[in-house]
Amino acid sequence: MTALNRLSLRLPSKTFVFGEYAVLQGGAGFLISTPPQFEAEILKDEQSKGISPFHELSAAGMWFNENKDIYSNYSITFYNKHKVKGLGQSSAEFVSLYYFYLEKFPHLTEQEKVWKILNDFKSLYNKKNLINDEMLPSGYDVVSQFLGGAQLIESRKKSLFTWSHWPFSKHEALLFSTGIKLLTHEHLSDLNLNKKIEKLLSHAEILSKYLLEKSEDQFFEGLKEWPLLLRSLSLESKETKTLIDYFSLCQGVFMTKGCGALGVDVILVIVDSAYLDEVKNKGVSKGLSYLASSRDLIGPKITRQRGEK
Repeated sequence: MTALNRLSLRLPSKTFVFGEYAVLQGGAGFLISTPPQFEAEILKDEQSKGISPFHELSAAGMWFNENKDIYSNYSITFYNKHKVKGLGQSSAEFVSLYYFYLEKFPHLTEQEKVWKILNDFKSLYNKKNLINDEMLPSGYDVVSQFLGGAQLIESRKKSLFTWSHWPFSKHEALLFSTGIKLLTHEHLSDLNLNKKIEKLLSHAEILSKYLLEKSEDQFFEGLKEWPLLLRSLSLESKETKTLIDYFSLCQGVFMTKGCGALGVDVILVIVDSAYLDEVKNKGVSKGLSYLASSRDLIGPKITRQRGEK
């Protein structure tokens, strides 16, 4: 195969609908991929000095340093034009490098690529021993941004289901940025869930069952319990609780949850489809930044240029 001259990528953001913390032990997680997008360009450059643009302790930084020979004649540029926190910049950086790396493996199936990227991502942290063994990053966000759409992942069972569109008809999701960001790697390094996580693992299993059975009403009734579980385990910030209480008073809102570490980065609001625009406006009037809805699911966009310049 002719070598790449340029690889241009537009990668989606990721959001957990459920599964936060449970996924740290391989439990089920349901994620969606939406705007805004991250952009990257890997360009053939014989004058390149092989310098990584990424933080050395980020996944992309560690991966680059372990595979310098692959990227030695290329310049790498990564863009986060929207500057919104908590949407997966670190994982998008890694995914952008990994798409280039996968050029070495043209015969892998999509499923094989998914488990390979997940295993290689997690191995970075295993090798470096940067985080308590039980609290290694799940890598589910990497898979979400690599595939796009909606994904139900359970790594301990090596189970993956994907949808190109939001798999529900009566309920929609709205995503808002709070502008607050808790550094996930620092949060995980301080985290001690012990036996608490068993409740999350068990409930994630139940939600997965309803999702796969297409039992929409049961799924969303069960989803209402997720933020309550997080709160009971002290895994929800005060700021998140305040916003949940605010949206609970809005007509058409079924439930609200925080996403990300302690739920502070992104607020996900489940609404009756008829009230989508009205609740969107309520969020904006509260001072939140509107990001996307479940009608906006997207995948990665990859452009390759090969051969001589």
